[in-house]
Amino acid sequence: WSKGLSKVLVLERLDGDVITMAQDIVGTLTPIYGEESIYCSGSEWESLRDLEFFFSHLGAMAVERSLALIKPAGLNKGTIGG
Repeated sequence: WSKGLSKVLVLERLDGDVITMAQDIVGTLTPIYGEESIYCSGSEWESLRDLEFFFSHLGAMAVERSLALIKPAGLNKGTIGG
């Protein structure tokens, strides 16, 4: 777990596997921001659980969603592309 300011994001993708896409993004960013500075749901079940916890107001839609969390260590490293 982490203590401090974190940014929680909903990732959406209309045409496919958003969980794999999110894991690929995390894999790309991990060397830049450090190990365990970014979290994303690892399965459909985890995604449903995480989204319900952080974004219970989101209804069921015809879009696949996952969750990503940028932890304090990642936020302290700076901005992506900046």
